[in-house]
Amino acid sequence: MSSSLRNYFSRLKSTSTQASALGAYVMSYGDRLETFRELTVGDLAPHHVSFDSSLHRRAKDSQPDISAFLYAALRLPECINRVERVLIAPDEEVFAGAGYPGVSTWRGVESRARRRRYHYDGGTILAVFVHSISDLDDLVPTLCAFQVEWNKMHGLLHQSSLGKALARGDTVASLAGEQIRRALHLGRADWDLLQRVWPDDWDFKFAGLAAAPLSFTIQRLPLDVRYFDEAAARWWDNVAARFGINADEDRPIYIVSSNNHGLANLISGFAAQRERQIVDFLHEHNPEGLRRNWADDRRDPDRNSTDLLYYALRHYLDQVPAAAVEKLENEEAAGLTRYCPDTYPRIEAQKIELNRLSASRIDPLLNLPPALAQSRTWVINLEYPLGLAAKHLLSRACARFKGLRGVFILGKSAAVVGRLGDIMVPAQVHDGHTGNRYHFHNTISIRRITPYLRRIAAFDDQRCITVRGTFLHGRETLKTLIRDDFTGIEMEVGPYIGALYKHFTKTDPPFNSDLDLPLPRHFSLGVLLYTSDTPYNIRPSLLSTRLGLTGLEAAYAASRAILQRIFDLERR
Repeated sequence: MSSSLRNYFSRLKSTSTQASALGAYVMSYGDRLETFRELTVGDLAPHHVSFDSSLHRRAKDSQPDISAFLYAALRLPECINRVERVLIAPDEEVFAGAGYPGVSTWRGVESRARRRRYHYDGGTILAVFVHSISDLDDLVPTLCAFQVEWNKMHGLLHQSSLGKALARGDTVASLAGEQIRRALHLGRADWDLLQRVWPDDWDFKFAGLAAAPLSFTIQRLPLDVRYFDEAAARWWDNVAARFGINADEDRPIYIVSSNNHGLANLISGFAAQRERQIVDFLHEHNPEGLRRNWADDRRDPDRNSTDLLYYALRHYLDQVPAAAVEKLENEEAAGLTRYCPDTYPRIEAQKIELNRLSASRIDPLLNLPPALAQSRTWVINLEYPLGLAAKHLLSRACARFKGLRGVFILGKSAAVVGRLGDIMVPAQVHDGHTGNRYHFHNTISIRRITPYLRRIAAFDDQRCITVRGTFLHGRETLKTLIRDDFTGIEMEVGPYIGALYKHFTKTDPPFNSDLDLPLPRHFSLGVLLYTSDTPYNIRPSLLSTRLGLTGLEAAYAASRAILQRIFDLERR
C-alpha cells in the first residue's frame, strides 16, 4: 500500500468517529435484514442521525432539513407517503415465494431521480426490485432520511391549530401556504424549493403530514449474492439471443455504459430529419420554456443547437406516439437495435453495428471513417446499472466476449469542484465496497472532449470515490477526500474496474489495497463523469427535479467523445 493511501485510511479512522459511524450504520440494517429480514426505519434513525451524512447535514436539528428531504423524495416514488411496508426482492419469483404473488400486476410507479423498478399495491405496500446487494445501501438510508424529515414536519404541524385543521380536513394546504411555512419555521427559499420540487397532491400530502408520522417497515425477502451473478448471466443470454450473438463471441466488441438516448440520437439522424416538426412543436407547446432556448441557440454561434434538438425530441415523442414508433424503425435502419429483457435486471441494451452506420445520418460533429464500412465490430451499450450490478454484468460480459476490446463508462457524479454539468476525467478511483484504490489509464483525455465543449469545463487526471449509497458519505469523510484531491463521488466505477481487475489478473481483488489496473495493449478503458450534485453546496443540486438542460452539453459531449474514440480505434 502506498504511503498516500495509508495516510488516507488513517485519516478516515482518525477524523472523529466518521468511519466507525458508517460501519455501525451499515451493520444496523445489514445484520438485521440478514438475520430477521425485517426492521422498522425508526430503529435506524439514531444511526442515520449520528452518521452525519454530507447530504443530510441538519439531521440532528429539530427544524426540517428541506434539501435532504427533497433529495430523498426525488429518489422515491410519489406514493411513498402512503406506504407503510417496503418489500425488497430481485424478481417476481422471490416475491411469490414469500407470499406476494402477482406483484408485477400492481401499479408500476417511478421516482424522478432514480431508475429503479417499483410496484405499489394501491394501499400501504411498496415492492422494490433490486439489482444487487448494494441497492440496500442506496435505498435504506434514503427511506430513513425521508422518514426523519417527514416526522420533524409532522411534529411541528401537530403542535399547531393549523396542523389539526389540516388533519381534520377543515382547511387545505393550497389555501394556507404562508401559515404552513411559518408553522414549519421555513425560510422563503426552502418553502419555494418545497413547492417547486414536491408539488403533486399538495393538499393530500400536507393533510398526511399533519395527521400522522411515518413508520416504514422494511422486509427484505430472500437474497443471495450468487443470485445476482447468475441472473446477470441469464440477462446476457437473453440479450445475446435477441442480438444474434453466438456463444463465446470472438467478434470485436466494445461495452459502453451510458444512458439510453445519447448514442442512439448521435447515429440515427432522426432528430435532424424531424427538425421542422420538433421546432414547430417547441413554438406551439413550449415545454420547459424551450422556445426561448432554441432562439438563443440559433443566435449564438458558440452554442450547439443540435443538442437542444436531441433534448426537445423527448418532449415531441411524448406527444406524438406515432413518431416514437418511426424513431425505433429509423434506429434499426441506421444500425442500432434496442432490447430490454423482461426479467432481472430490467436494463436496456443497445447493439450498434459499425458497418451499418451512415455518414449522412450521423451527428455532424462526428467523423465516421470510411473504413468502418468493412468492420465486424459491434458496440453494446448498457443503460447504466447502479452499484454492484455493474460488476455482475461486466464480469459476465468479460467471460462471454472473447473479442472484447474496450469498456467505456459515462456516468453522473457528485463533485467537490466545478459546477453542475462539468465533466471529470478520472485516473484513479477509491472503491468504497472493497477499500481498494485503483490506478488506471483513461483512454479519453481532455483533448478528445474539448472539440465538443462550448460552455462547460472538463477536468483531467481526477480522483473519484465509489460510495455504497448516496447518503453514505459523511461530512468528515468529504473533507478528507478534498484534502486528498478526490473530486468526484459516484456509484459504479469501482465495481466496473474491480470486474476488469479480476478478469485480467484471474484473481479476486484484495481489500484495502493500492492497485494498478493491468490492461493489455489491445484493450481501451474510458471513464467520463459529469456533475449532477455538489454536496459541498446542497442547494444548487436541488433547485430543479432533474439536471435537464444543465447536463445536456456534458451528456452529449461525453457521448461524442466515446463514440469518436471507438471509431478512431477501429479505423486502425
